[in-house]
Amino acid sequence: MFHRISESARLRTRRDPDSKGPTDHIPLTTTIVLDSVIEAVTRRSITHGSDAKKAFIEDLSKGVPAIVLGTLNTAADID
Repeated sequence: MFHRISESARLRTRRDPDSKGPTDHIPLTTTIVLDSVIEAVTRRSITHGSDAKKAFIEDLSKGVPAIVLGTLNTAADID
């Protein structure tokens, strides 16, 4: 999710170790203050087998491995 830098102080993120599953991952929850006026949300989807879906999958296959994790190699590094 993207937000304006000026809204950073309005965000609140917390770790939820009590909801940890069988892996070493724990859920993170974030509270986001919404403006009083919220635009209507409409459903958007990509048609199965379309060129748009193929392009989306290709973008994911290139984008996810390109995420730089830096020194986050262990659970201790993340904590």
